[in-house]
Amino acid sequence: MYPQHVRMSDDCKNIISDMLQKDPAARITLQQAKSHPWFKSIDWEKLSQKDVISPFIPPTSGNDWVSGFDEDFTSEPPVNSFCRIGLGVVSGD
Repeated sequence: MYPQHVRMSDDCKNIISDMLQKDPAARITLQQAKSHPWFKSIDWEKLSQKDVISPFIPPTSGNDWVSGFDEDFTSEPPVNSFCRIGLGVVSGD
């Protein structure tokens, strides 16, 4: 089910499986997820108070801001698109 070349802990595999249950009634609840071993290092109270410093802050300006996107996407020419309200038409004109 999981790629062999990607190293994942059993906790990681378990939380992914629990979240991806097709039947919503069988899916993990928020409270169950918050107490899952995969999230044991999360202080949920501090997180809710926005009192946690992110371990990764991506660049948002300068030439490096696109570094988090695959070159397959960043090398494509930009295309303007719009949706005509009520018609359901999307155009690249």
